[in-house]
Amino acid sequence: MKKTAFLALFGALCGLVAGPAALRAQQALVYCPAGIDVAGCDLIVESLTAAFPGGVVRAYNGTSGTVDLARADLAPYAVFIVPSLADNGDTKPYDLLRTTAVAERLRTVLRGRIAVWSGTPDQGTTNRTEKSTLIRNLAVWGAANYVTSGLRGLVVLQDHSDTVAQRYAWLKGVSRLSVAADSDLQIYNAVQALTAIAAEILKNGDQQLAYANMASFGLEPPADSAGATADATGGAGGGQVVLVSSIGNGNTAATLKTDKEDYAPGEVVTITGSGWQPREAITLELHEDLDHDEDTDQTLTTTADSSGSILYREFAPDEHDLGVQFYLTATGQTSRSVAQTTFLDSPKVGSVTVGAQSPDPVTSGSSAAFTITVFRGSGGGSSGNFSATLTITTALPAGASASFSVNPVTLASAENSKTSTLTISTNSGTTPAGTTSFTVKAATSASDFATGSGTLTVGKRNPTVTFTGAPASAAYLSSFTVTSTTNSSASPIYTSSGGCSNIGATYTMTSGTATCAAAVTWAPDADYNGTTLSQSTTATKISPTVTFTGAPASAAYQSTFTVVSTTNSSTSPVSTAAGGCSNVGASYTMTSGTATCTSTVTWAADANYTGETRGQTTTAEKIDPTVTFTGAPASAAYLSTFTVASSTNSSASPAYASSGVCSNAGPAYTMTSGTGTCTSTVTWAADASYNAATRSQTTTAEKITPTVTFTGAPASTAYQSAFTVASSTNSSASPVYTSGGVCSNVATAYTLTSGTGSCTATVTWAADDNYTGATRSQTTTAEKITPTVTFSGAPANAAYLSAFTVAGTTNSSATPGYTSGGVCSNLSTAYTMTSGTGSCTATVTWAADDNYTGATRSQTTTAEKISPTVTFAGAPTNAAYQSTFTVASTTNSTASPVYTSGGVCSNLGTAYTMTSGTGTCTSTVTWAADASYNAATRSQTTTAEKITPTVTFTGAPASAAYQSTFTVASSINSSASGAYASSGVCSNAGPTYTMTSGTGSCTSTVTWAADDNYTGATRSQTTTAEKITPTVTFTGAPANAAYQSAFTVASSTNSTASPVYTSGGVCSNVTTTYTMTSGTGSCTATVTWAADDNYTGATRSQTTTAEKITPTVTFSGAPPSAAYHSAFTVTSSTNSSASPAYASSGVCSNAGPAYTMTSGTGSCTATVTWAADGNYTGATRSQTTTAEK
Repeated sequence: MKKTAFLALFGALCGLVAGPAALRAQQALVYCPAGIDVAGCDLIVESLTAAFPGGVVRAYNGTSGTVDLARADLAPYAVFIVPSLADNGDTKPYDLLRTTAVAERLRTVLRGRIAVWSGTPDQGTTNRTEKSTLIRNLAVWGAANYVTSGLRGLVVLQDHSDTVAQRYAWLKGVSRLSVAADSDLQIYNAVQALTAIAAEILKNGDQQLAYANMASFGLEPPADSAGATADATGGAGGGQVVLVSSIGNGNTAATLKTDKEDYAPGEVVTITGSGWQPREAITLELHEDLDHDEDTDQTLTTTADSSGSILYREFAPDEHDLGVQFYLTATGQTSRSVAQTTFLDSPKVGSVTVGAQSPDPVTSGSSAAFTITVFRGSGGGSSGNFSATLTITTALPAGASASFSVNPVTLASAENSKTSTLTISTNSGTTPAGTTSFTVKAATSASDFATGSGTLTVGKRNPTVTFTGAPASAAYLSSFTVTSTTNSSASPIYTSSGGCSNIGATYTMTSGTATCAAAVTWAPDADYNGTTLSQSTTATKISPTVTFTGAPASAAYQSTFTVVSTTNSSTSPVSTAAGGCSNVGASYTMTSGTATCTSTVTWAADANYTGETRGQTTTAEKIDPTVTFTGAPASAAYLSTFTVASSTNSSASPAYASSGVCSNAGPAYTMTSGTGTCTSTVTWAADASYNAATRSQTTTAEKITPTVTFTGAPASTAYQSAFTVASSTNSSASPVYTSGGVCSNVATAYTLTSGTGSCTATVTWAADDNYTGATRSQTTTAEKITPTVTFSGAPANAAYLSAFTVAGTTNSSATPGYTSGGVCSNLSTAYTMTSGTGSCTATVTWAADDNYTGATRSQTTTAEKISPTVTFAGAPTNAAYQSTFTVASTTNSTASPVYTSGGVCSNLGTAYTMTSGTGTCTSTVTWAADASYNAATRSQTTTAEKITPTVTFTGAPASAAYQSTFTVASSINSSASGAYASSGVCSNAGPTYTMTSGTGSCTSTVTWAADDNYTGATRSQTTTAEKITPTVTFTGAPANAAYQSAFTVASSTNSTASPVYTSGGVCSNVTTTYTMTSGTGSCTATVTWAADDNYTGATRSQTTTAEKITPTVTFSGAPPSAAYHSAFTVTSSTNSSASPAYASSGVCSNAGPAYTMTSGTGSCTATVTWAADGNYTGATRSQTTTAEK
């Protein structure tokens, strides 16, 4: 270690001191000896899981899922819990705590609160809830100083070892506290709390914990000088002491921090703290955990300033401190306050990997290349530029030499890895074949290095060989002899495949098609690789012997014959037909009466014979066809059609013809007359196999009904009107027209002779040669016509009771009938007015006769009215706003009065209400005109007076959060609008108020001005301000991260508070940068913001699951060769916590790293295996040694 002088005070005044290293999120560590009371350990872990979100970890020696107390990083744990255990003749679970390595480590870190409970809450399932509460209360109390002072607590449950004197004896080795057991057996179902500490530990909601057998035996009360207190006794009082605690000196405001959690060699550690007594001397104890070099722990000193803060910048880790974790403990010499923190010294070189060999294997005399990759370390001290020198630290085989194309390898600050090419050259005369393991070392200094392992494989040489004698081609069953030479000591072995066989070097062709592959193989010997050469020979086929008979000289169409063939090849005959025949296998059928039939047989080539074809010829003879002709009916109507059908077994097409009273288009025939007969004929010409043929059918013609039309007669028409009809037919006959009923006609012109009845118009056509006769009729109904009439004499206006006379005329035979309607009456043509309002309608009506319809005519005369007499009273001269008064009116007409209001009043009938305090009210009454009188209107005027308004003002809450809004509501029965105003800690926009602070009060006010009816008014409300929860974000933590990797989180808040970052679980952090400290478990990154004037405090967390990484291992010491019965010792190293497991295979045996050759021939493989631990995956390395006689 070395000290570096700095102007600490100058740095503090200038603000050069970096932020403190954040304390980790709380975790708990439970002592769980492997295989001893696993259930009790599980119950403690289960009880503490919720209280320690950073995790609850089992600790022992690294086996059975525990962390190794002798090697594991203990910094993350806030409290260490020892279950209720017992040493006896069979097991001694406390032995590990008695070992120097473990006891000294625990004593260094367990500087916080200590509690010893003489009970077994970790045992049994009865009263499990209460027992778990007690365990949790003890652990939470013990961990309390970790957050503030970095001090880790200790909780001890009952030691029930067989030897009473040895109970709790191990405690003084791991902590500052020493207690003894009370051997008197007493069992307590309740205890009495003597101190506030006991009250806190025994709290169970609003009651004190109590359950059956919650404590037993007891503890000897500590001496006054022990720094401990007896906090609880068994029973209601006077029982044994069952709870002893020691707060120590960490229960103060004193803190201790470093500006980082990880430092490079030579990098100054900035140590700060606060909460110490002003000007007191502070000792700083630096303990190097798991450091085995020549250094010793140091004690440094500093002095707190006037505010109780400390700043120390005179320590930096050395090169040989790489990988060491420092525990820094500060003790106030006046206050005796204690605080603790930790930091690391990380190496720059993280690991080295050796890539695959190329080529693999390498031939002796050639070179092999490997890619060497140097990786940067993951700790904070590994940052920045650095160069690492590459070397091979193990022996290469004889004649081999190595060089690096880039050496040293330089990594810039932004680079995480860099590569170099390793070339290993071999000598063809001296480098033996075989496999050799080697180690590559990358180092920046003697203590900052990493190694990687590779394997060099050297192969044997290839021999010089020849192989001749196989011809390019050879006939089936012929033979040939091959020859071969080699410069190796191996004998040739001849083999054959494909279309040949062999006996030694003599080969015989066994096929006429398959290629013969002749091969010779030499096995490997001591100097040469094995090899194989081949030659190919193409096989040649021969012609087969065949016969083909059985085809006649001539054969009739559709007759059959069978052919016969033979061959001495292995293929089957394939028969085919050509010309006027077809075949199925050897059976042939004549398919024509004229074409010659050629029958052919073909044999395909087989493996030994070529293909072959033979043919025979047969002359064809014709036959008569078979025909049918159907489809012509016995009789058919004129213009109807029918279709005939014919068939033949010849290939000729039918030719259709017609004669008589029909025509045809192919097989479709049409009747061309209704009289006579139709003959249909079909003819087939001769074809190659059949003669010509003809067939006929006869059909008798029939007449049809003609198509006729007859139109033009209307459905009805008037008396004396005329209409014209029209007709058509597709026959040759002329139409004859006649009439019947109330009409007459001349040809197609018809005239109505009456206004009543119906007229029938008829047309008739006679039959002709093709069509039958036809008749059609139409009926028209007769209609009457309107007569000519006049009606006059009624005046446009007439006075009430005056009279007038009307007159009417008509050209029909009907007599007029006079009537009156409206405000008049009549006697025949004399009319009298019966009212002064309305109208009088005079009407005359004539009935219908045989030829004319009835008729009606009317005239209208309007009546005249007079004015009525009316009165209107009751409206006062003045009236108050919203007051009422009643009016009264009279008239001599029959009309009812209608009351209305105008100005500043309203009315319901005669009752009037003032609607304003300003202006005038006009009350009006109106009478509508009746039958004798005109309408009339009268009015009165009243002056308005004002009144006081009614108002409300609500909506302001008693309290409201910062930045929240609320809306007030006000009402008034005046027409004035409310004017809203704010004062205090709020602002407003109209009735919407916004709180502008989280402290103080807001006054909301509304004011109404006076209007025409109401006076002005003001109202107010008061609201107390409250703080709100800030809006925060916290991101950046990955779901998974590898051991020793780092990530950066980010946070934001809308409050004015600064974020404070902490870590829990398997990680550490320096402000926003988090580093994974284990490959197992989870890391909890937490950010906390304190409350400010407007916002409450807030905390957010993210969880990252740890992943293991590959360890850096070395394995050396096995020689390239070793004599029978000789021994050698291998060495290995790893940066994981796993112990090496050595094994041997081949011609050697081993006891640990000591190997002994068990033969003088063969090879020995030495293997080392490391199991996976909490941070690293498992690994295996091997070395090979050739045996010598």
